[in-house]
Amino acid sequence: MILGVFIDSIKRLNSIDFKSDDFIPFEVQKKINDLKNTKVKEQHIASFLLVKKAFDTLNIKLNLNDLDKNSYGKPYLKNSNITFNISHSNDKIILVVSDDKYLGVDIESYDRPNLNLDLLFKKILTKKEQEYVQNSSSFSKAIINIFSIKECYLKAIGTGILSILSLKEIEVDYDKSTLFNKEKRAIKFHKLNDENYCCHISNFN
Repeated sequence: MILGVFIDSIKRLNSIDFKSDDFIPFEVQKKINDLKNTKVKEQHIASFLLVKKAFDTLNIKLNLNDLDKNSYGKPYLKNSNITFNISHSNDKIILVVSDDKYLGVDIESYDRPNLNLDLLFKKILTKKEQEYVQNSSSFSKAIINIFSIKECYLKAIGTGILSILSLKEIEVDYDKSTLFNKEKRAIKFHKLNDENYCCHISNFN
């Protein structure tokens, strides 16, 4: 079950003086400050502060010492049945908290001028998905939606996108809010789309 969905602005979160917040240990702050890429640095700060906000709101006790990552880099809480996942696109960041074993979230901006939609159409879509896209009112939005759904599922199982092949092993029935994994298991997903962004959540046991 999803316990909470939290959406915020990366710029707004970065306006907070996170150094004064003892939730983030000094050594972690130092690692963030040492990052060369400003965008990545801002994403890290926003992620930590949104995690704090979410767990405080949900009255869930959290210590950063309980955080760990799996072999693919997905963060999780040790010795806890609480799961969480984060995604960001442009200035938007979203965090979802759940008590399901598997949880993934992906947010994508529809404004992606450098995205090769024709390549994605050929490489990541199954024949049924291609038919859906061709019949949709917006070719670009339909492709980005399907890509987002596949990514949130792969984040849920903890691997993320390993290859183009891993995306094509999943088939999405967008109208029924269902995806079918490579084992043909039907898994429901949630849509949180607006005019400028699509967002999808995959949570299951």
